[in-house]
Amino acid sequence: MKKITVAITVRGNDSKLLSTIESAKERTKDMDAEIMIVSDGPVGVSNLPNDIVLVLTGEKPMGTSYAKHIAMLNAEHDKVVCCDSHMEFPKGCFEMYYDHLEEFPKHILCSVCEMIGLDGTSSPYYGGGFKCKIVGDPRNTTARQKGERQPFGIQWRSEKQPGPLQGVMGGCYGLTKSFYNTMNQPWQYGKGWGADEESISLAAWYMGGLCWLLPQTVNHFCGIRGFVEDNYFQSAPLYNRRRVVEMIDDKVTRNEFIRWFNEAHAFVYDDLKDFSPITAWRNEITNKKERYFVDLIDDWESEITIKDLYYVQEELGVDVKQNQNRDEMMKLWRSSVVKPNEEIEIVAIEDESSIENPVIRGKANYGATENRRVCHKCGSSASKVNSTKKTGRTIIRYRECLKCQALRCTQEITE
Repeated sequence: MKKITVAITVRGNDSKLLSTIESAKERTKDMDAEIMIVSDGPVGVSNLPNDIVLVLTGEKPMGTSYAKHIAMLNAEHDKVVCCDSHMEFPKGCFEMYYDHLEEFPKHILCSVCEMIGLDGTSSPYYGGGFKCKIVGDPRNTTARQKGERQPFGIQWRSEKQPGPLQGVMGGCYGLTKSFYNTMNQPWQYGKGWGADEESISLAAWYMGGLCWLLPQTVNHFCGIRGFVEDNYFQSAPLYNRRRVVEMIDDKVTRNEFIRWFNEAHAFVYDDLKDFSPITAWRNEITNKKERYFVDLIDDWESEITIKDLYYVQEELGVDVKQNQNRDEMMKLWRSSVVKPNEEIEIVAIEDESSIENPVIRGKANYGATENRRVCHKCGSSASKVNSTKKTGRTIIRYRECLKCQALRCTQEITE
């Protein structure tokens, strides 16, 4: 069976934790899965199911990066998905994480993230890209955030295609334990909230890895934190932003970012002024790293292989002729679009008693002349449409089989 660890990090009392656990258990019921809760601080979470592994970070809360580090150290399986404690997962979610990491163990994965607010409104986000010298956060208008300077960070991107990314975002990340160790465990240096994505994405780049957006959507529920931040915890994000800058191997860039950052920020707590462990990490990987910071900013797409480009289409269920050149595959990748999962009504077929293995059928959702109306793997006609693309008179629908979750695309020529 496919072996995977799902590590859910939590601090305090999150009202969504139990539903997140149940969603993870439901989506891994056909796998050999370890469901782990990493509770940030000395006090564990009560009322957990008996089959859940509970791990504590230590004598005091250490923050999100360090909690993920503890998850990686304690994971039973090599393939690990680290996620927040207020999420909901789609069908086939963890199988896709497993299958991808089996093929590409040096990738860092994330999913399309449907951010759901307290009022029920939601918006999908499609992974991230690195930005330099960010002033404030365009999605946050509070007075405390407006004047913040972030010298180097990841922001949500506007492109909707799955596949290669500069950096992961979304609160649900898949990677292998073996590659995390190869990266010299970069999450261990975090304090408080922030920079989980930047630190793992930059470290993976150095060591020959690649970030990747899967063509699937997870729900991420916004809510009120189950703990009160003290002054130290509120100061820690500044440390984490500077921590990422200290990971940059280009000295000129690093010093300029530090100078610009320090014009607006000062560190109050002594231990938040000590970046020597990060300096040591940067020096330790110097002789074994495969790439450099300047290439991530200037020419990261050149590292996308033809194998990566074919795998994008395979995950989308698109059949592509072999021996396509790289330029053609790059064009196909850039034109790919992944949309949030669409719900479809499921109804049982009539007279199930006469069939040994009843098939679940979906509502009629095929065009009159649409081809590939049955699944190429199991022969079922029940499917849902994950996304649609129209080129001239051709409508391409990217479908997911409701019986075996295989992905495929269909075509319809319109009048």
